[in-house]
Amino acid sequence: MDDWQTETCALEDATGGAICASAAAPNLRRVHGNPGALAKAVFRSRDTRAVGLHAGLEALALIDRIRFIRTLDLAFHLYPDRTLTAALAAASNLVKRMVRTHLVTAHTTRVGGMRIYGIAQRGVNLLRDYTNHEAKAHRSLKEVKHPEHRLWANLIVIAAQARGLAAMTEREVLQYERRLGEVVRNESGVECIIPKKLLTIVNHRGPGERKGLTPDALLQHGNERIWIEIDTSKRSSERVADLLELVGSIGIKMSDGTRLSRVVIFTKERRFWTHICGVLQRNVEKKIVGARSWLKATFLEGNFDVWMFQAAWQNEAYQRVRDRCVGEVQVLMLPDVRGKFEGWYDEDWLPFGQGAGHLWSLSREGQRHE
Repeated sequence: MDDWQTETCALEDATGGAICASAAAPNLRRVHGNPGALAKAVFRSRDTRAVGLHAGLEALALIDRIRFIRTLDLAFHLYPDRTLTAALAAASNLVKRMVRTHLVTAHTTRVGGMRIYGIAQRGVNLLRDYTNHEAKAHRSLKEVKHPEHRLWANLIVIAAQARGLAAMTEREVLQYERRLGEVVRNESGVECIIPKKLLTIVNHRGPGERKGLTPDALLQHGNERIWIEIDTSKRSSERVADLLELVGSIGIKMSDGTRLSRVVIFTKERRFWTHICGVLQRNVEKKIVGARSWLKATFLEGNFDVWMFQAAWQNEAYQRVRDRCVGEVQVLMLPDVRGKFEGWYDEDWLPFGQGAGHLWSLSREGQRHE
């Protein structure tokens, strides 16, 4: 049996024998951020083989994109319209089949005992054969020591795309900044690219200098950019100063011409949440240092509106006129998505809370299967 037949048999086993029934499917990849993606015919099909094939290729594409995943991530990506129990069961069955057929590799981290999965070379070959996507095998899962921060950031991106939002991971933001960058030559004539950071702030360690900030995830909701920060530990004084600079940048245009209108900080523990809320509360109703804006507390705990000072020349005098609200800061606890469905199905906290009376929808129809 040649290599191509071997790979085909492996995918048939992993996806429930779907290859022969669906090899002629025109385009099996789903466009990221498409709010109608969940309504595609393949998910409503009664042909379980076709559904299994599509799910297997979607899973491999996701793993290649974010490098390593948990079963929970697959559940949110492939089955967000199901109950969490059903979604986890389906994702678990799919992962087990892919591990058994060596499409993905598994590793249990020493810290926290998390079970993570990376794409194997056989999975790379299958993805290339059936979607023409050039993936890269993950050969260093054992070197992943503390994946929790990155896993949470990736889950926010996955949840945002299930809601129909455009989203970028931290790695994709860095690649985007590199594409925006400037090509220069050094003294030896060698070309190099200087990335163009989306947002720069004052560097408190170097007077007169500025430094770039990179979000843990970057979302787009309508015409606004949402900056996501994941805090799994308490911020130092330097990082607190950077956070205030970031908050002071809400309402301004970033280097790519888009406007930053919301910053969402997720914290792992309650004491981290209290610390960040206290920092922001101390800056309520007064000018943020180094910015043209100030904070105003809202009726929602942990939510602050950002108001910008407006000025105009009137009668040859510089006079202050009415201020306007330019954005919002939210401090949220990371939801317990594994316990009692809290945060995703009942209270719609992911990718970020919208407040009372504003619930996310999963598709254009806005329906969820209970």
